[in-house]
Amino acid sequence: MKVSLLRTWILCSLISATNAEANEHPDESAFTATYLYQLAKFINWPNIDPMQHNPLYLCAFDSDPANDDLQKIHLRQVQGREIKVHYLKEHAEFSTCDILFLHRKISNAFVKKHYDSLSKNKILTIGKRDGFANHGGIIQFSLKENLLDVEINFQAAKDANIQINANLIEIASKVYYQRQS
Repeated sequence: MKVSLLRTWILCSLISATNAEANEHPDESAFTATYLYQLAKFINWPNIDPMQHNPLYLCAFDSDPANDDLQKIHLRQVQGREIKVHYLKEHAEFSTCDILFLHRKISNAFVKKHYDSLSKNKILTIGKRDGFANHGGIIQFSLKENLLDVEINFQAAKDANIQINANLIEIASKVYYQRQS
């Protein structure tokens, strides 16, 4: 009973926090920044000492249309860690990223091509392109009828040694448990 109430509370807090900000900023870029911030709350990175207050590096490509809105979460706190937003060229080195956000214009082939490096560097990949999670991205999200739709590639998270909170897995519309093509 307590677990069910906790799941409901977490889902409601995720939705209400994003809806509150979404009402202030009705465009998709604002949704993107808000959801990235909220999704980061449900992730446990390996070998991170919360007492050291290491920053959480969120990387996005400089071609991302949401870049102005991503600045709104720059320096906000998640799990006691300050988010630092960095912008990358499409062929830049991303090993210093904790989160790599790939907007819709970045092909799913990018994740497939860099899968081993992304996993080795324990990078949480989040994308909005259809099929992203099915092609090796860890979390895919989109808005469907103003509701958050999440797909999770559990195997990709496991390969990157990233733990996703069970409550987020519970609300996912699809969870992939095998490495996909």
